Amino acid sequence: MVFLDVIVNVCCRRLLHREEYSFDEHADSFASSVIKVRGPAQYFALGFKDRNLEEKYLNFVATRGKGRNLLGLSAAFILVFLFWLSEVVWVRLMLENEDHPQVGFLWKWFVPKTVVLVDFALGVAALACLYKNVLPRLRKRCVFFIIGAVFLIYFACMAYNFSVSVYNSPFMIEDDRVTSHPSGWALRLWFYEFPPVLCSLAMDITVLLTLEIVSIFVVVFVVAIPLAKGAWATYEDENIITYAWQGVCVGKDPYCAFMLRWFAILPLVSLLLFSIVILCVSYFVERGARRAFVNNELVEAFDRRRERENELKKKVQENLIHSIFPPAIAKEVIALQEEDLAEADSSLEGSLNINNMELSLQAIAGGIGKTVARLHMNVTILFTDIVGFTAMSRVSLPYEVMEFLHKLFVRFDELVDRDSLLWKVETVGDAFMVAGGLDVGTDDGEISSVSHTSSAGMITRIISCKVKDEHNSAKAVVAFGREALRVARAVTMPTGQPCQIRVGAHTGDVCSGVVGSKMPRYCLFGDTVNTASRMESTSQPGRMQVSAETHVLLANLDAFCWEERGEVEVKGKGMMRSFFLVGP
Repeated sequence: MVFLDVIVNVCCRRLLHREEYSFDEHADSFASSVIKVRGPAQYFALGFKDRNLEEKYLNFVATRGKGRNLLGLSAAFILVFLFWLSEVVWVRLMLENEDHPQVGFLWKWFVPKTVVLVDFALGVAALACLYKNVLPRLRKRCVFFIIGAVFLIYFACMAYNFSVSVYNSPFMIEDDRVTSHPSGWALRLWFYEFPPVLCSLAMDITVLLTLEIVSIFVVVFVVAIPLAKGAWATYEDENIITYAWQGVCVGKDPYCAFMLRWFAILPLVSLLLFSIVILCVSYFVERGARRAFVNNELVEAFDRRRERENELKKKVQENLIHSIFPPAIAKEVIALQEEDLAEADSSLEGSLNINNMELSLQAIAGGIGKTVARLHMNVTILFTDIVGFTAMSRVSLPYEVMEFLHKLFVRFDELVDRDSLLWKVETVGDAFMVAGGLDVGTDDGEISSVSHTSSAGMITRIISCKVKDEHNSAKAVVAFGREALRVARAVTMPTGQPCQIRVGAHTGDVCSGVVGSKMPRYCLFGDTVNTASRMESTSQPGRMQVSAETHVLLANLDAFCWEERGEVEVKGKGMMRSFFLVGP
């Protein structure tokens, strides 16, 4: 493929390039359509119209045909070596004959075959080096250049050798009766020049390279040199009849002459027939190789699409996990899920569906919930409750109540999303629970101490965490409560009345963890949670009540105005000092 490849794939690359074919774009079409979808367009014998794809295909074929190419070229080298060895013996015998006058002719006969031997030896060595990446900068498709160059040098040397010795062959009969054997030069081609070409059947090369090898052989050795040297004249009737009657047949037997004519042209016909067979085999082999290449590219495109889908599903799952658990917990959840998927993939050979989160969630509940509890210091908890919700529920349809709660809580969620210090813990009925200062594991918190304990085998590790700035956390929670009061007033209940809520907040220490194996929940425990709930239940409609612990963190801030309520009777706590938030 030295000439044709340079012309087709180098000089005319831009002219022949007709499309940019992407298997990724067509993967969905191949997967979803029952109708045959158009593959990459091709030129006849010249490859894909997408020349970049053709380049990739050539590298694919060259890599795949490593064994066959080395085998075919090595077989050709062995044949050439055997021919060369026989020529060494023959030339030695001729040189030892002092009466032989054609010493110069012997060297013309011998030297080209020596060059051919070196040519094939270097070709095999070059292929071996290329396949072993001794020359990493060269692409695998250079295999075709090497094979083409080897055969080109072979044809050049043997063409010279054939031209100077077309009538000097072991198959010629040169005596006083006959000047030339009718099929002598064709038999010589069969036994000397053609066997290395026949070895191309064992190689995994393109039909373009095969066409070049076969066509050069036919044009040079079957057409050009025989015409130039008059070798075709041996097939003339006069020469065949003369040879038959004087050299082979007894008397002038016409049947004998006819059979001799047939046997004379048989080597040449079979030579041309085998050349056509080589081209046909190469064509069908390449057609199968191109189909295999397209199928391989489609499989890789499907794999890439599946990887993209899995990455998208993974991101969706991670977003879902981050919406359920705080960052520190979510990070452990995702790590456990990846471990579960890796173990399942190795044991079930990838049969685990990435959509199935039950296994990882059970591991989360069984692992984190049992073994890890986090003690958070100075966390501000806030509860909201809808005034008159029970009475409204009795006179409203269930779907109206659900729609009302959805509208209200969505607006609350938007308020939570505005501040990274806030975390929505849960909603129970008409109650909305928010915490500030739980983002441990991020820059907003740090692990201050770790201790080990045993509590009936349930909790074996407690991590004590502290918020860097509890003032900011409390400020964020109270700011949320103030905005929640404003947002609630803008929402109308199913009864047509404006919504009013009570808000309560308290600051203290809480313990967090994952509870349950089915639909596990991230929960907060501790007296701080109960106190915050009591601050809400003892508050007044449309107002926010905070404990003294929360107030002391915010008393010096100009952003809030406070009204001391005094002491309030709190169930289970006795009398507690509390404050109302004043203003919008």
